[in-house]
Amino acid sequence: MQGFPRLAALTTLKLSDSFWYLTEDTQKDFIAFLSLSRPRCLDFWGNVIADKGAKSLPGYKYLANLAALGLGRYKIRDESTLALIDSPYLSKLKRIDLRDNLKLKVSTTKRLQARFCDAQVDTLEDLDE
Repeated sequence: MQGFPRLAALTTLKLSDSFWYLTEDTQKDFIAFLSLSRPRCLDFWGNVIADKGAKSLPGYKYLANLAALGLGRYKIRDESTLALIDSPYLSKLKRIDLRDNLKLKVSTTKRLQARFCDAQVDTLEDLDE
C-alpha cells in the first residue's frame, strides 16, 4: 500500500462508458490495482474491454470479495460467461449484470443462474420476459 494508502479504502470502481481497454499492456496495472484495493463492486457498463477482457477477469484472485460485477453492454459471449461461472473467486457475488450483451445459449444462461443462484443475475433474457 506504500505510495497509495487511499487505494485500500476503495470499494467501488465504475468505468462505465469509458474507453479503457483491458489488454495485455494494461493487465499488469489492473492486477496491481486489484491487489491494493480489493474492491467489492466493479462496474464496466458499456466499456469497450469486450469479450477478451471479460474472459480474463475470472482468474483474478483479488476479486474474491467482489459482491457486484457489472459487465453490461460488453459484447460478452458464451465462452467468457462460462469462465465467469467456473471462477473460484466469484463465489461472493450478490449481483452480476450481463444485460445488453450478445444473446447467450440457453444452457449457458441456466448454468449462470445455477452458479449464482443466491445472486441477482441480470441478462438479456430477463428483459424478454
